[in-house]
Amino acid sequence: MTVVDRIFQLIKENNLTAKEFANRVGVSQGNITDWKTGRAKPSVESLQKIAKYANVSTDWLVGNSFYRNNQEYQSATKYSIAFLESEDETPIRIINMILRELIKLKNKSLYDIKQKTYTFLEKYRLPTFKNSRPCESNYKFI
Repeated sequence: MTVVDRIFQLIKENNLTAKEFANRVGVSQGNITDWKTGRAKPSVESLQKIAKYANVSTDWLVGNSFYRNNQEYQSATKYSIAFLESEDETPIRIINMILRELIKLKNKSLYDIKQKTYTFLEKYRLPTFKNSRPCESNYKFI
């Protein structure tokens, strides 16, 4: 997902038009149009404004992190540690099944591997995930 894809994801999630988003963030609507059409890329200053407005990290915006913000990272980390330290054998079985499936995909693209992993994890999701929104960040521990 590109920076621009993530920006438009935020616009959609907030049920805003590009113009409303631009006004709230403090950038021009022309900038957003230029980003969408590929004529320009967001400046560091614009990314910082967007990150502050949307409560996301600039790392997430540019694709360097699965986690939108520090709270999401801490939550996923706590869950991952609890999952792996569980006395139940379920985590080990799930990880082994995932690894077997990933080995089958060794000549596939990274996108195919990620999609298969997310699909597989959703299929075998743990009860603590039942009421949560599935997203990449839930699976960062893999």
